[in-house]
Amino acid sequence: MASVNKAQSLSGRKTIIEMIESGEDCSRKPTRTPAPDKEFQLPEMSLIENAMFQVNPEIDDHEWRKQFFGDMPHYLSRYFAERYNKTFERKGRQSANTYLRETVGNKINPRLRKVLARYQDQFKFRQSYVHVNDLLREKLLAEMDKSEIKILGQQFADFFSSQLENLIYLEAAHETDYGKVIIAVFRLLQKESRKLGYLPPYNKTKKLTQAKAESGILRLVCQRAWERKLSSKRAEMREHLALAVGQVQKAASPYCSRDCLREWKDQKKRNRDFIKGRSIFDEDSGEEIALADMFYKSTANPAIRRCEMMVRIAGYQNIAEMLDCAGLFITLTAPSKYHNARKRGGFIGHWLGNNPKETQIYLNKVFARIRAQLKRDGIEEFGMRVVEPHHDGTPHWHLMLFMQPCHVARVREVFTRYAIEDEMEELYPRNKKTGKVVPGPFNPKPRCDSVDMDPSLGTATGYMAKYISKNIDGYAMDGEKDEETGFDQKEMAARVVAWAGRWRIRQFQPLGGAPVTTYRELRRYANNDRNTFNSYVAILNVKEKRELFNDMFPDQNPDFMGPQLDFVGPRLNYDAMSFIQVWDVITGKYKPKLKTGKAAFAANVKTHDDEKLRYLANQMFPEQNPDFIGPQLNWAGPRLVFADMDIAQRQEILIGKYQKDESDVMTTAATALQCADKGDFAGYVMAQGGPFVKRKDLLIRNDYDVTEMGNEYAEHVSKIKGFQITNELPVKTRLRNWVIQRKSQALLDSEASTSSTEGAEVLDGPTGAPWSSVNNCTPSKSDRLNTGIKALLKRRGIHLDDHLVNVMGQGAQIRVDKDHIVKLRQGYYADSQYHPPEVIDVAPEEPNIWDGWNSPETEIKDTSNYTPGWETWESWDWG
Repeated sequence: MASVNKAQSLSGRKTIIEMIESGEDCSRKPTRTPAPDKEFQLPEMSLIENAMFQVNPEIDDHEWRKQFFGDMPHYLSRYFAERYNKTFERKGRQSANTYLRETVGNKINPRLRKVLARYQDQFKFRQSYVHVNDLLREKLLAEMDKSEIKILGQQFADFFSSQLENLIYLEAAHETDYGKVIIAVFRLLQKESRKLGYLPPYNKTKKLTQAKAESGILRLVCQRAWERKLSSKRAEMREHLALAVGQVQKAASPYCSRDCLREWKDQKKRNRDFIKGRSIFDEDSGEEIALADMFYKSTANPAIRRCEMMVRIAGYQNIAEMLDCAGLFITLTAPSKYHNARKRGGFIGHWLGNNPKETQIYLNKVFARIRAQLKRDGIEEFGMRVVEPHHDGTPHWHLMLFMQPCHVARVREVFTRYAIEDEMEELYPRNKKTGKVVPGPFNPKPRCDSVDMDPSLGTATGYMAKYISKNIDGYAMDGEKDEETGFDQKEMAARVVAWAGRWRIRQFQPLGGAPVTTYRELRRYANNDRNTFNSYVAILNVKEKRELFNDMFPDQNPDFMGPQLDFVGPRLNYDAMSFIQVWDVITGKYKPKLKTGKAAFAANVKTHDDEKLRYLANQMFPEQNPDFIGPQLNWAGPRLVFADMDIAQRQEILIGKYQKDESDVMTTAATALQCADKGDFAGYVMAQGGPFVKRKDLLIRNDYDVTEMGNEYAEHVSKIKGFQITNELPVKTRLRNWVIQRKSQALLDSEASTSSTEGAEVLDGPTGAPWSSVNNCTPSKSDRLNTGIKALLKRRGIHLDDHLVNVMGQGAQIRVDKDHIVKLRQGYYADSQYHPPEVIDVAPEEPNIWDGWNSPETEIKDTSNYTPGWETWESWDWG
C-alpha cells in the first residue's frame, strides 16, 4: 500500500518549484488512508514540508523533519528539500533521511544558527509571518519584500517617536537647559537603537552638540531613514545566510551568491534606464544635455576609473624611481576561522560565523597596528592597497609599498609579526590524519606573503594592472582564467564588483601622496580655462585671430613655413591654413594658467579681522614670536611689534611679505596644475609636497561650500566647489549649476530628428574631458567651429546635430548605425606636409560588458573538484 501511495505521490510534478507554483496541488492538505476504526488527523505544514510530504508521507518522518527547517528561510530551505526528494526517489527513504540528518542537521543548521544569533535582536516590531512547524513564526528580515520593509520602517519610526515624548518629559523634569535635555534624550534613544541591533546616527561621535543630537533624533523618527537602513541590513543578512549554507563558494557561486549578483544586475539596469531618461539642465543658460553623455565621462564609468587607477599607480612608481625607493608586494590574509569554505570543497568547522565586512574590519585593525609600529620606528612608506575576495567571499589584501632600501627588512618583519599574532599555531605543520602539530618549519606565508620588487621581472604598474582590471571590469583579460575559481576572468569581475557593493568594502586605497579629488579639480579647472579660451577664440574675427597668432608665436614669420630653433615643428604659414587648421594651432598652443596673485591675496587680507591677521602672520613668519614681525633670512626690515600696529600696517606687512614669497608658491602651484592637466600624477604629488606630505601641509586643497541645515535632517551638507592655494582666494571650478530632470520634449525631439542617421550615439567622450562629474564638460557651441566638420560629414552622406558634431570635434567616436562608427582624425604634419582633418571609419569592437548588465551566466563545465552532490547548486533560483 505504501508503494502505491508513493507511486501516486510521485506521478505528475517532480520538483518542489513545480509543486509550489501549482497552487491547487501544493496548497491542498495531503490525504492518507486511516487505520480501521481510527480517524486520521491531517498535519499542518508549510509549503516546503508539504512538498516533502507528497514524496514521503510517513507521519513519523514528517514530525522528525520539522527540526531541520524550523528556522531556515524558505528561499534557502527549498534547495535542501529538493535534494531530499531526489535522494528519496533515487535511493529510498533511508538515504534521504541520512542526507537530511548529516548534511542539513550536522553541517548546515549549526552554521545557520551561528549567523542567526548575530541578528536575533533585530526580530522586533514585525507583523509578517510564515507558516512553519504547525506555528506562525515571525519572518526574518532577509525574507521580507520591499512593501514589508516599508511597513517595518514605519513601525521603527513610530516606536522612537513614542519614546521621544516620554524621554523629553522625564529629562525636562530635572534639567532646564534645552540643549542638555536634547543631548540626554538622544543618548537614551541611541541605547534603544543598539538594543534593537542597529547602530544609531552619530554612533562614534564622542562630543555631541545640540545640533547633532537634533539631527540624530530626526533620523530616528524618520520612516525613510529606517527604510534605507533596513534595506541595507536585509541585503547583508540575506548574503550572510547564503554564506552559512554554502551558497557562496567555488563549487556553487564564487565571491557572491546568485541572489546578490542578480540584484546587482537589476540595480545596474534600473540605473541605466534612469540615466537614459534624464538630462541635466542649466537654469542660468537654459542649456540641456542628456545625462548619459556626461555620466560615461565620469569615474562612474569603469573604463575611466580603471585608467585613472593605472595613472595613479604609475605615478607612485615614478616617484619611487625618482627617490631611489625599494618596493615590496605584500599579501595579507585573515586566519582560517574567518573563512567559511575550503577551496577544494567542504565547510570549515571552526568558522566564526562572521561576514566579509567583519573580516575587513579585522584586517584594518591589523594594518593599523602595523602602521603604528612603523611610525614608532620612523619608517615612512607609500603605495596602494587592493582588496579582493577569496572564492568564499572572505577578503584579503594586496599591498604595493615603496620605502627606503634600508627599511625593507624591518617592514617585512613588522608585517609578518602582526599578521601572525592571532591563531599562530595553525601555521605549524600538522598531521593530516590526527590534525595535531608535528615538528617542522614554521610557515607564515598563508597569512603574510612578501615579495621584493625586481625591475628585471617587470614594473610595479604591470604587476598591479591585473589586480586593478580583475576588480573593476576584466579589461584585457579575455580568455584568462581566474586563479581563485578557474572561471573566465571577465565574468568573475562582475561578481567581484557585486561583492564589494554588497558589503560596502573599499576596493582601492592609496597610501600616502596627495588627494586625488584635488587632482581632479585641477584637471577640471584646466578644462574650464581651456574652454573659456576656446570660446574667446571662436568669437574673434580674422584680423584678431592673426594678431593672437603673432602673440602666441612671436618668433614666427606668419608668411613663411620652415624650421625654428625655439619651436618644435614646421614653420607655420598663417595664410595657407584653413579655418580648422588655424583653430587647431591656436587652441593647441594654449596652456592653462592660474589666475591668482598679489591682487587676490591683498583683497583677501583686507577682509580679515585681527584674529585672522595674527594667524596669517604666524603662518607667514613661522620662526618669529607671534607678537613680533622682524627680519628673516629672505626678508629685510625692522623688527616690529605686531600688537603696536594698526590693521592697515599689519595688512601692509603681510602683503609685502607675500610679494616676496609669491613667485615660489605660484610656480609650484602652476606646476601642479600643468602636471594634472597632462595626467602626470607623479609630478602633481611632488608639487603638492611629495609622497609623505601631511594633509595640513598640502599646497593646494579642496574648497567646499557648506550649506547649513542642507537636508531634511538639518545637517550641514558640504559640496566641493573648487580648490585653494595657500593664502590665496579660492578658485572656483564648479561654474555652472546643473539640475537633473526628466528629458524635455524638445531634447527628445532633437535626439529623434536632428540626425538623418537614426540611432546615432556617442560611443566615448572627448579625450580632453575631465574625469569627474558633469559640470562644464561640454564645449561651447559655435556654428563656425562645426561648419568644417559638417562639410566633411556631408561628403559621406552623414548629417548629425550640433551636439554630436561638437563632441566629435573633441575626439569622440560616433555610432551612426549598428555597424558604422566614424571618428574625426585631426590635421597633422608628416614629412613637412600638412594633412587636413578627415572623417574616418572605425572598426567596431566586440562589446565589452563592463557593467554586468548583460553578462552571460557563469557556466560550470568542470565538476571534478566540486563537493559531491552539489553539482546542480547553480541551477536553482535562490530568490
